[in-house]
Amino acid sequence: MKKLFSYLIFFIVIVNPSYACDLFSKIKFGDGLKEINKDIPFPLFKDNFGGEKLVVPIEEICKNSKLNGSFVSYLFLEGKLSQVFIERAHMKDVNLMEYSKEKYGPFALPAEINPLDWRGSHFWSQKNVSIHYLQINIHEGKLELLEFNSKKYEENLIKYSKAIGEW
Repeated sequence: MKKLFSYLIFFIVIVNPSYACDLFSKIKFGDGLKEINKDIPFPLFKDNFGGEKLVVPIEEICKNSKLNGSFVSYLFLEGKLSQVFIERAHMKDVNLMEYSKEKYGPFALPAEINPLDWRGSHFWSQKNVSIHYLQINIHEGKLELLEFNSKKYEENLIKYSKAIGEW
């Protein structure tokens, strides 16, 4: 009986996909590229506005997660991590919404709307980071986006976004 119970616990904890995922386990806001490149060896994309972006399948960071199929983008401005976001496109679930609610706090949806059909956003503000969840329509589907902006590097993010907008 004890053996059966042990196997059951193992199955629930290890095998069952979950929302447990720490995007900041290998890098923190303000860290440089060297800190992440040794742990996550993926190519870096440079843009014309001073940004450098590392795009990583979430499976590289969060093994056995319900967020599989998503991508994590780390944006470096002036060599420092300033923004992180998760993109989840064309999925027939709201796993990123559920992850957001579980990790950062619930938010209400209209009772008559199925979460898959809802479109909108929610914002959380924590001590050093602003968190924004967004679910929007895209060609032939929907996109869920969870964005983390460091308040410390907010001014650089605003300048960066403005440069992109003016282009």
